[in-house]
Amino acid sequence: SQVDLLKIDAETTESLVIRGAVNLLREHRPLVICEVLADVDHSELQQTFANLDYEFFHIGPTHLEQHARLRGSVAVDERNYVFVPAEKQAMLVKVCQAAEIPLIFCSGFRSARATPSLAQMQGKDSDPR
Repeated sequence: SQVDLLKIDAETTESLVIRGAVNLLREHRPLVICEVLADVDHSELQQTFANLDYEFFHIGPTHLEQHARLRGSVAVDERNYVFVPAEKQAMLVKVCQAAEIPLIFCSGFRSARATPSLAQMQGKDSDPR
C-alpha cells in the first residue's frame, strides 16, 4: 500500500525517525508533517530532506511559509513544518489555493532546480525574504 502522509512528533528525536524512514521516503514520497522544536540541531533533518529533494514550509496559524532553514520554536502553534517532495509541489499549491491558505515563498536557495518554483507554479513573484 502507498504511504501519502507521515506525521512525526518525536520530542527532539525527529532526525532519528527520519533516518529510519529514508527508504520509505524514497519509495513512497509522502508529505511529511514534522514538529521542529527550539534548541535542537536540525542540520541532519534538513540535510536528509534536501538530499531527498524535499522543500519545507513552516505551518503558521494563517499561512504556509517556505523557509531556507529550519527554525524550531517553543510555541506550540509554531513548531510544525510540512516537507513536500519536489514532484508534489504543484499539488500543494493547488490544495492551498482551493483552501485559500496563503503561501509565502523564500527566494535565493535551491534555485538551480530544473522544475519551476512554487511561486512560478502559482503565477506569483517570489517573496524576497
